[in-house]
Amino acid sequence: EEVTWQTEDLEPDKIMVGTWTYWGGAKQPLSLDELRIYSRPLEDAEVAAVYGGQSDLPAVEAVWAPGIAAHRSTYLGWQGQNVLRIKPGRQRETLSVRQVGIDDARAIYSQAWKVCDGDRLTRWPLTYHGYSFQHEGGLILRLDDSQRWNYLRVRGHCRGQLYCGRQIRKPATDGWLSLYSPGPLLVRQFDELQTEMQMTFFSAPEPEKDAEGIPPVRIREIAFYETSRADSSRLSGKPERNYVSARPFTNWSSEIGRIMLSKYETYDRAAFRCSPDAPVDARALHMKGMKFYHTLLPADSVDRALGAIRARLYFRGLDPGTILWLLVADPINPTRQIADFEVAADPNSDWGGIKALDVTLDIRDTVIPDGRPVWIRLLASRDVELIWDAEHPSRFELLIEPKEVLTTEYRHDQLAYVKDRFIDVSEPRPWGKVPMDKLAERVGVFAELHRALDDLHTRFPADNYARAVHIWTHPSEPVDRSDLRPPESPGAPEWAVYQRAALRKYLDFAYWWIENRQAPNGEFGHFLGDDTDLINDWVSLSMISDEGGRIADSVRRLADTCYVELIEKGINRRTTDPLHAYEDGLNALCRAAEMHPGNPVYIERLMEGTRTVDEYLTGMVGGFRHFRSKLYGAREIVTEPPYDRDILSSTLMLHGALYLGWHSRNARATRLVQEYGDAWLDLVERGVAENGPITGRVSFLPSSVNAGDRSVAKTTHAFGGYGSDSMYLALAEWTGDRRYHLAQRVWLMQDMIDDGMAPDLAERSVLSEYEDLLRGRAEATTYRDLKPSMGNDKRTQIHYAFWKQFGDRRGVLDGLKASWERIELLFPMHTWSEQSADRVAVSKDLVDRMYLGGQPGYRNYIYPTHSISWQGLSPEFAAWVLESDGRGLKLMAYNFEEITQEGSITVWRLEPGEYRVTSGPDADADGVPDVVTSRRALTLAKGAAITVQLPPGRAIAMHVRQTKASGEENYYARPDLAICSQDTALSEDGTSIRVRVHNIGGGEAPRFSVVVRADDGKPDLVLVSGPLEAPHDCTPRIAELVFELPADRRDRQVDILVDPDDVVKELYEGNNTVRLLPR
Repeated sequence: EEVTWQTEDLEPDKIMVGTWTYWGGAKQPLSLDELRIYSRPLEDAEVAAVYGGQSDLPAVEAVWAPGIAAHRSTYLGWQGQNVLRIKPGRQRETLSVRQVGIDDARAIYSQAWKVCDGDRLTRWPLTYHGYSFQHEGGLILRLDDSQRWNYLRVRGHCRGQLYCGRQIRKPATDGWLSLYSPGPLLVRQFDELQTEMQMTFFSAPEPEKDAEGIPPVRIREIAFYETSRADSSRLSGKPERNYVSARPFTNWSSEIGRIMLSKYETYDRAAFRCSPDAPVDARALHMKGMKFYHTLLPADSVDRALGAIRARLYFRGLDPGTILWLLVADPINPTRQIADFEVAADPNSDWGGIKALDVTLDIRDTVIPDGRPVWIRLLASRDVELIWDAEHPSRFELLIEPKEVLTTEYRHDQLAYVKDRFIDVSEPRPWGKVPMDKLAERVGVFAELHRALDDLHTRFPADNYARAVHIWTHPSEPVDRSDLRPPESPGAPEWAVYQRAALRKYLDFAYWWIENRQAPNGEFGHFLGDDTDLINDWVSLSMISDEGGRIADSVRRLADTCYVELIEKGINRRTTDPLHAYEDGLNALCRAAEMHPGNPVYIERLMEGTRTVDEYLTGMVGGFRHFRSKLYGAREIVTEPPYDRDILSSTLMLHGALYLGWHSRNARATRLVQEYGDAWLDLVERGVAENGPITGRVSFLPSSVNAGDRSVAKTTHAFGGYGSDSMYLALAEWTGDRRYHLAQRVWLMQDMIDDGMAPDLAERSVLSEYEDLLRGRAEATTYRDLKPSMGNDKRTQIHYAFWKQFGDRRGVLDGLKASWERIELLFPMHTWSEQSADRVAVSKDLVDRMYLGGQPGYRNYIYPTHSISWQGLSPEFAAWVLESDGRGLKLMAYNFEEITQEGSITVWRLEPGEYRVTSGPDADADGVPDVVTSRRALTLAKGAAITVQLPPGRAIAMHVRQTKASGEENYYARPDLAICSQDTALSEDGTSIRVRVHNIGGGEAPRFSVVVRADDGKPDLVLVSGPLEAPHDCTPRIAELVFELPADRRDRQVDILVDPDDVVKELYEGNNTVRLLPR
């Protein structure tokens, strides 16, 4: 392997060597025979010598040489640039350089604050941890619209066009300003102040790969300034003068000292301390061109708000055209700069004798914490002589503002910086495993985050954003919740008030991502594989209240893009491990199918993937089915060691098969799932039998199996996860065999409860014989600590399970309050922080189950268990499904609207038959109508809808009870005729309609009619087709029909209906109609 470590522009002050404790696992022993740290890069021959065993390398003395100056000049990119000119400063005159604030920077929709963070190592286009979209777009900048600018400075190789306004796609015309720089610096000066406050930069096409000497476009820093001559006596802020002195800097053990030792060679370490006392004696410093000189301004015992830095430096005989570069390090994070600017001595001015160079850098307001010095670096392009004496007191003035100014510029910029650094480290999520102060000692980006966040949160403890990041990154610390205002709604049950408040936030979470981060093609900018993780949490929301279908449409767009970009043969195209294979779009396809029930296009895409898994990925060994590898894709399956193993996370690849089994009990899909589930269950049963009575935690359960002979390669004490729990729920449901609960019961045998599975086990009465264990867990579970993290708060799942199994509601109410508090406090972490899309999962399982009577799905929960879904209601309602099984349903609901809400409930677990539906007011919230005000007799089955009316400001109870079974031997033997908008199309000339009718059910469809019905009242157009076989083998069965439209039927809205007279008994009737609008 080729391993490199680039240190350019890094400023480490220490190197730590040790092992990383991952996921709370055991620390690994570290043994080193030898550790060598070199102060310079090694040449190829030296690397080979070290590798060959040579113990010593010749010392290389750091000696200044002309080549260093030439290299540094190239690196700085000053040649050919019209650097801002400065004239000799009169007594009360300064060149004011005011930095214009950047409100927001975006790479399409992703934050791109890295271009203005003061760190030359970060850049646009964004790297992995910054994320990007599939098709890279422009850099969008929005400036503070209260300011104007006349000077543009770009650090980095810049080739492209700057366009006015916010542009998602590159316009076809040329931009407002062409930006091209052959080197790493570009400046532009304007005669007039510019008023353009929103701009988009698009880079020119990259050169061919074999083109030499043309570096890729990289914008590392971009800044806008207003430059002008100013009266120094009118500068804002109280000046604190720090005079240049000859006192050397000696504190090399300080942080700044260590950074200097690490970053700068001996010839670049000339360092001096400024003094508050004006000079008396005449002194001079001969500054060598292209060398660094450091000056430290003393610390203070109090915090100071810094608004600007004025440098008034006297030079003797300064060469016209000499460039002077000033760098000012951030006092909080000295690895970044709060000021970075260069000026050139005006070549048309007289610089003879001793003249002042006076420039004021009006930076964005920032803070100098108590006890921290200000570190300023100077570099001149040519040799200069810096003078200080009583008449020419060279100095730096810190212009100190009232601390109140920090609430605007500093707060905004520091929040953006904190957010940027948090995004960088959100994916590995070490929170709670290693304290932040220890992380800061190990990795530089954590140090930057820790310091900036600590100062921001301490200074503004009520800031919701800073507080949220602090809570998230310090999960073990107590959280002050005293300022939270509980939701109120007089007259409403307390459970309903908290549930509705939490639901609002969950919906806002999804809508925030859709409105702020989703591109038209569905992606969110975190690479498609992580984007798909994000939407896994949205299934339930689409089934509770998805006004306008925005959530379902969002998932559809993402799934369709994944299918084109990442999917082949129904699975991942690239070769990768099971988890990432699943995340390459199979998960999104399944979620799209769940949110668009009965959609034949999505169902048949899942069939395609099921065929591939059945034929290609898996194989039979000793009568049991296993995956042949743990590394695979549509074009390759790697069966050589060490990849020739089946691991439990491959269960995720059966998500499509599980959904097909849920929808229609598809024969091939259910067989595949059962063969695979039986294979792992056989190993579990053997492990249980061989270990006898289990006491305590025993690691004997399989987690990895050799594909060749089914020998167990790796064991665990906690079998489950990655979809395997869902698989066994499905098998228990399909077969009625409670043996399939063994995988979860093994936890109970060890006196443990799998919190995530507890609700499902309770709903199936599996926990009835473990009352003492469950009661003990429930009673010991409190919400004293917030315990922030991604995903579900397992404490709520325990309380739900205890209520479901034993009827105690107290823990559910506590869980609802905690769920609301959690999302209220952490909402910025699920939205504004823009952390990695696979890390923003919210805790909502409790609320989901109450509304839906089960869980339709979340990340790695891959088999629907919900009893109902809601349609047509606003989010201003609460519901609690109290009981649900195949023959009945009991729920209570409350409407917060001031008017009656009318909608419907779709039932998903009821067996076919005749049902009595009763409802009425339920003032005491016991789930029983106080008086029955509505009675209906309905014929219901899975997928049927029940209309509901929720009166304003009242609680109701509804009971659904079977009065007569249908007598069908096998409900899932019904066909399911389906059409959808994706493959129902009007011809280009508008003269015909192509309709593709699919059978996605479990039985053959007899002859059926399809009609085209216009809105003109004229007779329907009718075609008859069929019979149509059932897709038992996961091969689509489709009848394609073409309707020729008479001239008087064209350019009208039409509805296409399959089996409009309900002659065919189907699994689902909600996929029999498509509306086409005229072109």
